[in-house]
Amino acid sequence: MKTLFLLSTLTILVSPAIQARNYVKDLKTTEKETFSLFDPEDGYFDIGSFLDKPYGFYPMAMPITEPAVGYGAATVPVFIKRPEGQKRPNFYAAGAMKTENGTEGIFGGYAGYHFDEKLHIQSFITTTSVNLDFHGLGSSLIPGGRSLQYNLDLTGAQLGGNWQIANSPWKVGMHYFYGTVEASLNRSSDATLLPPQLDLPTLGKETTFSSIKTSVLYDTRDNIFTPTKGQFSELSTTWNDTMLGASDNFQILNLQTIQYKPLIKDTLYLGLQAKAAHSFGDTPFYRQPFIGLRGAPAMRYQGEAVVEAEAELRWQVHPRWGILGFAGIGAVSNDFARWSSSETIATGGVGLRYLISRRHGMHAGVDLAFSEESEAIYIQFGSAWMRP
Repeated sequence: MKTLFLLSTLTILVSPAIQARNYVKDLKTTEKETFSLFDPEDGYFDIGSFLDKPYGFYPMAMPITEPAVGYGAATVPVFIKRPEGQKRPNFYAAGAMKTENGTEGIFGGYAGYHFDEKLHIQSFITTTSVNLDFHGLGSSLIPGGRSLQYNLDLTGAQLGGNWQIANSPWKVGMHYFYGTVEASLNRSSDATLLPPQLDLPTLGKETTFSSIKTSVLYDTRDNIFTPTKGQFSELSTTWNDTMLGASDNFQILNLQTIQYKPLIKDTLYLGLQAKAAHSFGDTPFYRQPFIGLRGAPAMRYQGEAVVEAEAELRWQVHPRWGILGFAGIGAVSNDFARWSSSETIATGGVGLRYLISRRHGMHAGVDLAFSEESEAIYIQFGSAWMRP
């Protein structure tokens, strides 16, 4: 119980690193017999040996501070396993979350490698009820800066994977999602606030989604948790079609690229992230692309077309501790060719990181982000742009 309590407490990741070299030496036995919560090389708190045990997991009992849903908490034990001879680990997770505005849900997922790491399977299942605010799409906003409060009841599952081409950094992928979503206005909302150009036909009814996502990926990162160099890029198209059993026909085209580069060896690291997305067809308003920058409330800035970019600079002031700063900008529009009518947002912030597992290259910590209309705290597990 003491071990579990210590792990849960340190998940918040702002507690001081404990220098206990002499203590570690006294407790060291053979690696097969036991594990230590302190690294035998530097004596600092480290959960690497615990994660490698059959029962080892990362106990993500973490606060939710996303402005879009309010304060809350999520409990998500993440089991991280790396079979002998495998370079990248497998993930198993299940959990639940609840926030002050009534948002709640349960979910489970798996991401793992098979066939000599050629195949990367990704799957999840969830049932969730989310309360959000709708401000408009692109520059077509609800007058007076007002919003409509609405609820999404979602039940769905996804299964798919990516296949590596030969021994190259290129992969091709396919994923299938099936689920139902019921969108409804909360009692306090007034539908007459909607301007004529904002027609929301999916409100008040259940919509069935049956989607196939195809993708092409390029990945040269040196680490999936907290990369220090390399690139991750993905071009994907999601097809939702009545021929597959869906309620509506629509497509979403998405391009994301992330670049990591060391500026000063073992000291200063630069990260760059850019994304563009566009929807076509009868896309439900809550499935329209949105700006996902730190400091921008989730799904606050939505439109048929979205572009965003973010830069992050991390200074490793100590082998275990790092501080970082980040800034981003994004824009949404309902016409990809007319960005003059777009809505934009700029964000920024600072963060603190701790190397919580040296053998996995895993950093974790906290970010304080802000924009012109909100502030938020994010608990980070790995990179803020983490892609398994």
